[in-house]
Amino acid sequence: MNQQNSKEVAIIGTGFSGMGAAIALDRAGISDFILLEKSGEIGGTWRDNRYPGACCDVPSQLYSFSFELNPGWTRRFAPAEEILAYEHHVMEKYGLADRTRCGFEVASAVYGDEGWVLTSTQGDTVTAKYLISAIGALHIPHKPELPGLRQFHGKVMHSAEWDHDYDYAGKKVLVVGSAASAVQIIPQVAKSAAHVDIMQRTPNWFLPRKDRKVSGLEHWLFRKLPFVQRLARWRQYCFNDFLFFPNFLVRPSMIKKFMHRWVTRHMEKGVSDPELAAKLWPEYEIGCKRLLLTDDFMPTVQRENVSLHTDGISHFTEDGLVTESGAFIAADCVVLA
Repeated sequence: MNQQNSKEVAIIGTGFSGMGAAIALDRAGISDFILLEKSGEIGGTWRDNRYPGACCDVPSQLYSFSFELNPGWTRRFAPAEEILAYEHHVMEKYGLADRTRCGFEVASAVYGDEGWVLTSTQGDTVTAKYLISAIGALHIPHKPELPGLRQFHGKVMHSAEWDHDYDYAGKKVLVVGSAASAVQIIPQVAKSAAHVDIMQRTPNWFLPRKDRKVSGLEHWLFRKLPFVQRLARWRQYCFNDFLFFPNFLVRPSMIKKFMHRWVTRHMEKGVSDPELAAKLWPEYEIGCKRLLLTDDFMPTVQRENVSLHTDGISHFTEDGLVTESGAFIAADCVVLA
């Protein structure tokens, strides 16, 4: 084996998990490692998910390494491009770029006498005594086998494979899905699309995101007095841990009752049409599925050029789809979200 391709540790993936593992190894005195990245660029989830409106639904102050806080976040919830820039910053600052091999998509990992032998889809190999898998999942498109979708003559794209060259302005856009990615995509697309049809399988509970710009004063304080940012991070952590965790417990609690009252009031105020509200209202308890944070989805779904459909998809045709109730929905573009 080529000595250059033999390392003590191999890490698959260059998202936050891969970078965090590499930095921890460095701090433990283990520097003989390699990060393997299937793409030509690092970043994982935030490299691939660049759809309109893409941003994190974890507050920016929490969505960074505790040892490398970012005083430059521009918003309370960071947009995708800022998070990707932060990842590049971490790679460079902690010397990981020179120990990363891009374009190495692992096809197999076999443990033998020499340790782990990792083979790429091109047939290249890397050996390592230890292997850390940090591949994540949110960058891998899940494309459902919808009947007739291959016959559709319009544009089809997935939220994790967004085609930024496609102009959806003035087009009929059909979005399959109404969860975390969809509630970010739909408000942006609806601004210029002729019409947006949403195919919803399961309704969701919505919480207000309360996103805003980070003020100039906050930026100054975070840069000049780093402990202020650590204080803000600690406050956000305690708030989330105190308010959200009890909602995932089976037993009832005052916090769970408060959260239910807060969410229901928010949704009642957010949608005025009773028929639309009934479609959006979940039949399960808060905490059974992911809570969605959004400021603009409910206002968007009430626009004249947006329609919400709750009957299932029967099949696609060349120019749209037919629902299980027999209704036809025309489309120029289908977004799988």
